[in-house]
Amino acid sequence: MTDPQRRPLAAFLAACFLAAGLAPAGAARAQDAKEPTAEQVEFFEKKIRPVLIEKCYSCHSHQAKKLKGEYYLDARESMIKGGESGNAAIVPGDAEKSPFIAMIRRTDEDEAMPPKEKDALSKEQVADFEAWVKMGVPD
Repeated sequence: MTDPQRRPLAAFLAACFLAAGLAPAGAARAQDAKEPTAEQVEFFEKKIRPVLIEKCYSCHSHQAKKLKGEYYLDARESMIKGGESGNAAIVPGDAEKSPFIAMIRRTDEDEAMPPKEKDALSKEQVADFEAWVKMGVPD
């Protein structure tokens, strides 16, 4: 049987260890959710959202007549989460690890987005999306 005076100390130490173990995860969540700067919001509104509306929303938004790939591009969380594959589509801060970027770069024609070559994003548009992902996907 433990000494009743030691129980509060044991509980305190357990709480400290638990908090120390969760701190990095909490910090990562806070970093993902940090408020975008005014410049980042302007970049999104001028460079990213118009392309999403023009090239993507007809198949990948809540307004789509028929949603493709169970992938929504009209909400940040679902953009990152991905669609029917169950894999993250965007890794905030890392364009090279983001399948979404590979798709719009058209590195694999079987996975290219938009699917029709004539609808492909320009090099400048792809570069804007790469920069946006590197910023952390602010919206």
